Amino acid sequence: MASEAAHYDAVAQHYGEADFYKRGPYRDWQLAVIRAALRLEPGARLADVGGGDGAFGLDCVRAASRAGPSRSPSRRRRLGAGRGRARCSRLLLKEVVHHPAARAAFFADARANRLAAGGRALVVTRPRVDIDYPFWDAARDVWAAHQPSEADLADELRAAGFSAVDVSVEAYAMEMPLERWLDLVAARFWSTFAHFDDAALAAGIADVRARATPDAAGAIRFEERLVLIDAQV
Repeated sequence: MASEAAHYDAVAQHYGEADFYKRGPYRDWQLAVIRAALRLEPGARLADVGGGDGAFGLDCVRAASRAGPSRSPSRRRRLGAGRGRARCSRLLLKEVVHHPAARAAFFADARANRLAAGGRALVVTRPRVDIDYPFWDAARDVWAAHQPSEADLADELRAAGFSAVDVSVEAYAMEMPLERWLDLVAARFWSTFAHFDDAALAAGIADVRARATPDAAGAIRFEERLVLIDAQV
């Protein structure tokens, strides 16, 4: 099976067009939920860790800027320290926390060296077990094996010295054509599916199709669940 780096190199060309990442009602909901959890204020320095092209983090700060004075900071300032060592006021780890091998060390460094006094880190991830995606059994097992639990993440943040670590879950009712979902799975748009070779992936897709109960228009519905872990310096 491909490494995670090779996986994302392979899917990069269409990753941003997946229903979970392209602009639209779901992304608008996600933006509102995450911006509220970050408690962003105009002029805040936000570091978006592992945020791809930075578009989501930039949209978060733009929304906060619109809510405040009309003076608009530069893109570099909005995105925070970036290449430098200046401390930021907010740290966002959106759908990336399951990747780092040295997660505890990263949290400790972020707490000690990256965040300013009174700053916050926000981890945005998904549940380890309580998911509603149209998966086959083996895909659920792979997901659970590679997804840290919210309890473990909260404990790691506390061990790194963060205070007032709070965990919440936000839900969104997703609807999409069954075949669209299966196309995303076939493209291995999440790293979960990179753990299956072509034959196993095809078998899993066939299993999902056999179990699915689409409506008359061919659409399926499931609940998207985001885990938000807010940790204050």
